[in-house]
Amino acid sequence: MDSFQVVGGVTDYRDKHILYCINWLLKHPVFSQSSQVYIAENLPGNTGGMMAHVCRGVPHSITMAEVNKSDKRFGVGKTHQSTIDMTLKMKNMLCEGRLVFAKDMGTFVEHGVDGRPTDDSRQPAEMKEILISQLAAFRWDPEKRKLTGKGMGSRDDTAVAAMMAPQWSPVFLNSHAYASFRASALARRVRF
Repeated sequence: MDSFQVVGGVTDYRDKHILYCINWLLKHPVFSQSSQVYIAENLPGNTGGMMAHVCRGVPHSITMAEVNKSDKRFGVGKTHQSTIDMTLKMKNMLCEGRLVFAKDMGTFVEHGVDGRPTDDSRQPAEMKEILISQLAAFRWDPEKRKLTGKGMGSRDDTAVAAMMAPQWSPVFLNSHAYASFRASALARRVRF
């Protein structure tokens, strides 16, 4: 989801795309009974709040709210330190062979003039190449004094989206803030 682009400021397209992806998961035999935890980056703007609003009617779902202790907005922050932590966690996952691609992984990313998904979808091989190239682009920017995957016209959205799950999953699994959601999922005998 992190790599979805809003064209011309029309957020309705983005919202339909989010619901399309959620409905695909809910119809998938592996995920149909799963609870869904949305880990939306809250920078820039209020992406997390938008995600929570769009997903408010989806049963057995929750949007994380972890910007900081005093800010109760939905979403998670991306700071210099969290970028370093996410990058190191992904590096360890890759070195230990813990990153696995689903056979039917893919996403509708191309949208027609009216914003609806077209028949063009990115297939697993293309998604792997996008992720690999974006991860390989991560480097230290001495001028900005930060770790980044952007530069020379490249994007890092897919890599950041992939790195957010290992970064924020332990927070979700251990935080008291999500205890009641975890308990209701366990009562339904659902795995995360």
